[in-house]
Formats: sequence, structure tokens, C-alpha cells
Amino acid sequence: MRKIVSLLLLGACSSGLFAQDFTGFHTGNWAGVNTLHINPANVVDNRFKVDVNLFALHTNFGNDYIGMSLSPVFNPDLFNVPNFGDVYLQRDSLSASKNVAMNLRIQLPSFMFQITPKDAIGLTLNSRVMMNVDEMSNDLAELIYNGIQANDLNLDFNGSFTTVNSMAWNEIGLVYGLVIMDEKQHFLKAGLTAKVLLGSAAAYGTMRDFRFRFNDQDTIEVLQGDVRYGHSGNLDFGGEGYNPLKVEGFGLGLDIGAVYEWRPHYARYKYNMDGKTDLWRKDKEKYLLRVGLSLVDAGYMRFTKAAGSRDYTANVSNLPFSYFDEIPVSQSDFHHAKPIYENYPGWDEDITGAKSFEDLPKNAQDYVLALEKLSGTRISAIGVGPDRNATIVRHDLLRA
Repeated sequence: MRKIVSLLLLGACSSGLFAQDFTGFHTGNWAGVNTLHINPANVVDNRFKVDVNLFALHTNFGNDYIGMSLSPVFNPDLFNVPNFGDVYLQRDSLSASKNVAMNLRIQLPSFMFQITPKDAIGLTLNSRVMMNVDEMSNDLAELIYNGIQANDLNLDFNGSFTTVNSMAWNEIGLVYGLVIMDEKQHFLKAGLTAKVLLGSAAAYGTMRDFRFRFNDQDTIEVLQGDVRYGHSGNLDFGGEGYNPLKVEGFGLGLDIGAVYEWRPHYARYKYNMDGKTDLWRKDKEKYLLRVGLSLVDAGYMRFTKAAGSRDYTANVSNLPFSYFDEIPVSQSDFHHAKPIYENYPGWDEDITGAKSFEDLPKNAQDYVLALEKLSGTRISAIGVGPDRNATIVRHDLLRA
């Protein structure tokens, strides 16, 4: 497990700076259909007359919090040293916020072919997943890395963090490219990809002006802040689960790009054969300078929002961690929840004259205490009759 985690950290160090897929490979002249996602103009004046790709996969993971030196990669025995984390992992504990990004692209059967030397078309099929965690406070990152037991128990986090966004979708792209200018030394081509986007799943969450404080390993003493979260309708965590075949979102997308090549020695790469003249050598580079410009992944996608998605403001105290293990997190979970009934002894005494908690019958006191224990919070007031003043204040809301 340590090797797996460490290799993921290495991926964070080595690929976290790259936003494109198939990094390195997609810039090659022999990448064919695998380069269309970065610039659709590459479909025309390509090395291939026809190119078919059956399957390709690219993923990257990056963060600006923790990284790993390359030594264990070249010497795997180092993964087993007792102080591996202290020696070979580096953490940035100085910056105010931390960020995480993950990207996955699965290219399904796709193809491209030249219609004429001046234009070409292609069809691309991709499944994609993206996830971002932004503005995570340094204190929270340290807590996740070390765990609560490794930190002081009197933890107090105060600040604005964090934003989490994730989305999975499939896209079908129709590509067309055209040579716009071919004037010996100067060459210009452009391309466009029109895409249909089919959303598989989406989820988001933000915490703003958020504060929480632990007073021990079992209780959150203070939990305050503004929270927004939501997910697509097919992420039914408490019921049937995630169905990747169910389309929950629909949208349209567009990629557009152009490539300019300066070919000062173009004549070196032309030849005549079999009665044909001015043929290009496909095995040689024609340009001395090549510049590409593209805009990719422009568009929109609208998902069906689950009923459990909501915004709320938290302001609770003395919340046990067990609360999060027992309370459903969404309407989908509540829909599949089964009630558990508990019986408590009642009372026949008249309580309308009670002025304090101690004035209540023993069974009534036990019932209130049981409700506090089950809910994990304090009961502030107890109504003992129809009159507006027939209320026992157990815990003053205006006081801590």
C-alpha cells in the first residue's frame, strides 16, 4: 500500500503541472487521432491518410501540498524504510491554501481520414472524469495527513475553505479541418470539433467562513459556517448506487484551433514520382517553426439535480462524531432509511405548573435526557402547556 500511495504522490509531482491529456505524445507528428483533443486543426495535413485508435487511456493527479523524491523510484527497497515519510516525502506547510486536481480520459474507438490533401474529417469518442479541490486550508491538509491522534486535541480551524467539484461525462466529437493557406514558406490550417456531451455524474461542495473546533477525539465542540453541496440524481448513495449508464446531463461543446508553420526550406522536402510532381516527403519535417493556438472544452452541460442537494448554515455545538455515522446525508438516503422504534415509560402527573427541569416527573426527565443522547445535542426549551409562558428553559440559546 505504501508503494501505491507513494507512486500516486510521484504522479502529483511529475504530472500535476500539465493540463493536457497524453502529454508529450500529443505533440508528436505521428500522434494522429490522439492529438485532436488539443487542437482539431491537426486532423488535416497529417502524416496519416487514415488513422484509427481503438483504445487509449491517460490520467494525471496533482497537488501543491505533498511530493516525493525520485530516489525510491530507482531503488524500490527504499519504500520499506521505517522513516520513509520523513526522508522521501516533502510537504509545503507554508502556503495558506492547498489544491488538488485529478483528470482521467479514456479514448474509445475513434478515427480520422484525409478527404483531399486540403481537408479531412474525424470522429472521436471519449469518456472523461475531472475533480478539483481548491482553497483547502493548510491546517486541514495537515490534519488529513497526520490524523487527529497525531495532532493536539484542542484543534481550532477558522477560515474560508474548501471547494470541491467533480464531474464525469462522455463526449462524441465530429472533427473537420481545412488548409487555409499554402504559400510555399507559409502554411496555415484550422479545425473545429463539434461535441455532444452526455453527463454521467456530477457533485460539488463548498464550505465558506467555516469554523470547527475539537475538544477530544470523539466530539466537535463548535461547527459553524455556510455549506453548499449537491450531486446529480443518479448518485443514489443510499439506494441503488451509481449507475454509469444512466445519462443525467446533456450539453454541447466546441473545440477550435489553428496551426501555422514556417517552411523556409520547403523545396528540400518535395519530389516527383510516377508522373506526379510536388509530392511531400512524409518522413521529414517541413517546418522550421510551428505555432498552434486552440480553445478547447468550451460549452455547457446541465445535470438533473438530486433532491438532497441543498445550501445551509451550520451553527451547532458539542456534536459527537457518531452523528455522521448514523444520520443519512441526503434525501436519497432518507428514502431508504428504516425507522427504529424505542419505547419509554410515560407519566400521568400534571406538568403544566412545572417551572424547572427538576419539577418534571422522573419519567419525563428520563425522556428528555434520552432525546438529547439520541440527537447528540442539547434541548433548549420544553413546552409543558398551552400557555405562551408554559415553557421550561433548559439551555439558554443566547448563551454559549
